[in-house]
Amino acid sequence: MGVLSCTEHRSRRDQKRHEFTHLPANLWVESLDLSGSQSLRKLPEGITVKNRLNVSDCDHLTELPAHLHCHELEARNTPLTRLLEGLQVDYRLDLSGCTQLRELPPI
Repeated sequence: MGVLSCTEHRSRRDQKRHEFTHLPANLWVESLDLSGSQSLRKLPEGITVKNRLNVSDCDHLTELPAHLHCHELEARNTPLTRLLEGLQVDYRLDLSGCTQLRELPPI
């Protein structure tokens, strides 16, 4: 089993918040909100989020893992440059504000 590593910081609204710096491979969770993370550089391979994954405003997240699976993905205002072919979003994908996005997988 992998280890979750996190740091504690104050959010923009001055609320105490834990920020994950490392997530284990093959992670399976109900929902995951990593929005606003300043230290998250990548998500682990094999991550499955049963409901909603929010990585909006993660300033250093440039790519999502190849086989990410979730019901809803919110990735607003991230520096994503491409989406890989194995990405599976069942319901809603929000990429608004992703101005560096240049490559989408075939439909």
